[in-house]
Amino acid sequence: MKEKMDERRKVIGIAMAAMIVASILAVIAPQAFGYFRPVPIPPGEEAIYYLSPRDSSVPEGYCNSTEVELHVNSSLSLCFGKVSILYDHLCVNITRVTFNTTVWDDPIGTGYSIPYPGKLVITYSKLTGEYPPGDYPICNITIHCNSTECCKTDLNFVPETYITNMTLGDLDVPGENGTFTCGKPSIMVNKKVYDPATGTWVDSLDTAEKGKEYMFRINVTASPCADLTNLVVNDTLSGVIVANCTSVSPPPVSCLDTFIQWTFPTLNASETKTLYFNATVTDYGMGVDKASATAYS
Repeated sequence: MKEKMDERRKVIGIAMAAMIVASILAVIAPQAFGYFRPVPIPPGEEAIYYLSPRDSSVPEGYCNSTEVELHVNSSLSLCFGKVSILYDHLCVNITRVTFNTTVWDDPIGTGYSIPYPGKLVITYSKLTGEYPPGDYPICNITIHCNSTECCKTDLNFVPETYITNMTLGDLDVPGENGTFTCGKPSIMVNKKVYDPATGTWVDSLDTAEKGKEYMFRINVTASPCADLTNLVVNDTLSGVIVANCTSVSPPPVSCLDTFIQWTFPTLNASETKTLYFNATVTDYGMGVDKASATAYS
């Protein structure tokens, strides 16, 4: 009878897993006018618009900004053009567009508008004549992070994007789409133990019994702003619980009584990987289980 009472006092403590991510982000300073990568004109096209850098970010997140430079690379002479770009206005705002007025000196034909949240329209114009074929800087676009959470938006060139040649008129041309990331990518690790008495997943279990086996679940979720690579998940058990290595799912790369490790080549933005294993209570006392994860962006 005393043993039964002691078993009821048995506690398994589940430590909330830390959120750990090793992130490698390229932080690129705004470029002076005239910087270009460059981007070649696709076969069958007369020109292409592109951003430098194509993929930009502000790791500092909310209320921080960066600049990208808009270019046109044309195989034809040109005097005017129009660019339309779509973006997620819940993630970013366009707060300023600074034109290269040395190149585009027509103050009436050069300007920008935001006809509705999430769309940027830019026009640029030369006062007289045409420029010969070549790569020309148009403007610097200031992108401002307005989300308090990590987010990522596409910067997509859409119809109503063209160049104007004095002989051929308006010619629709493509743009090379880009991206903008607000904030740092991260991983959330959520650890639970299954309570057979209630049929629910819980943070801790104070009714575990010596000699019995209990199921654990780990959810590893990437933030929505970046795809991650080289994901490593570690689970460490201590105290009075030991892992049952034959129960681990998906199969780990390593499993001992007190340590389990999984590796995955990728964890995409907003994706969750769910891991399971069973552990046995070996004695009276406290059992602690901790999980952590690292990855690269």
